[in-house]
Amino acid sequence: MLYNKKTAEKISKFLLQSKAIILNPKNPFTWSSGITSPIYCDNRILLSFTDYRIEIKNIFCEIIANKYPETNIICGVATGGIPQASLIADKMNLPLIYVRPASKKHGRKNSVEGKTENNQNVIVIEDLISTGGSSIKGALQIRDNNCNVLSILSVFDYGFNISKNNMQENKLNYLSLTDLETTMKIGVNENYITKEEVTMIEKWKSINFG
Repeated sequence: MLYNKKTAEKISKFLLQSKAIILNPKNPFTWSSGITSPIYCDNRILLSFTDYRIEIKNIFCEIIANKYPETNIICGVATGGIPQASLIADKMNLPLIYVRPASKKHGRKNSVEGKTENNQNVIVIEDLISTGGSSIKGALQIRDNNCNVLSILSVFDYGFNISKNNMQENKLNYLSLTDLETTMKIGVNENYITKEEVTMIEKWKSINFG
């Protein structure tokens, strides 16, 4: 689910201008989820562009202040969500925690790093959503710590039905700044991507995700 159209178009332009969107159908990428894909969105590149980084931080803070003013804690999903979460927590003067994909095998063996108290309200920050697996796992870990997950916020969403269904099944709200559909439209309009490449991506998406 997108925050709004204007924001989606702006962030899509950031992704394209910074070359965070990479197409390689001949040598597909393997995502952390195990999916083989002709497209890769490395939106962590945006952290290296000061103007883009600040704008994204400000938009996230605007969303949280307007839609979730009861937020007590900002949580980053390791590793991609941690930098954005840190920037947001600092600007909003809120506590910061992060969630690991699995508990440590040493020390305190934590999966949630940082201090939480019962019934605190948490916003989860993720860099992107594909199947939603890592975001949902992190959110459930926070719930296991007796906290409330208000929403998952991400920079980019591939817009797969599987992620929507997974979020609904776990009763999780989520918002993204932009998505694959918007980025493809902007890419064609501004000559970053050809119509043939969009057709190829849409076919891949349809075959793999319906």
